[in-house]
Amino acid sequence: MVSGGYKTFTADDGSRVFAKYMTLGGSPPRFNGEWTFIGGTKQYKGISGKGTFTIIWVSDTSAWDLLEGDYVIP
Repeated sequence: MVSGGYKTFTADDGSRVFAKYMTLGGSPPRFNGEWTFIGGTKQYKGISGKGTFTIIWVSDTSAWDLLEGDYVIP
């Protein structure tokens, strides 16, 4: 399990949101942590927000994750 990194979300129109995440704990196959939006493009330009996440590894190469939190788009 990687202890942190970056994630990109892409909307149908090509707009993107970029998030940074940090894993805080857990044990296989379930881990939890925190995330923060660090930027966005097009309709998400200027986005800010943060929250928590849970990730569950369902196989050696696949995972399911849930992000919860709040955000603001100017």
